[in-house]
Amino acid sequence: MLEIGTGSGYFAACLAKRAREVLSVDIHPDFVENAAKTLKALGLKNVKIETRDGTRLDWLSSVTT
Repeated sequence: MLEIGTGSGYFAACLAKRAREVLSVDIHPDFVENAAKTLKALGLKNVKIETRDGTRLDWLSSVTT
């Protein structure tokens, strides 16, 4: 599942409970860093968070299977 706009990581955590894998991207590195810490503290291992521009999806084909 792809989430564009990680923010605090709240929605990524909700998605992680329902999806096998979650990729969450945000253009703001500080949001990504904070959300990663939160998700790690929650023990969620099926969420990958990356700093990327969600308005440019040219990178998407490199992460999908």
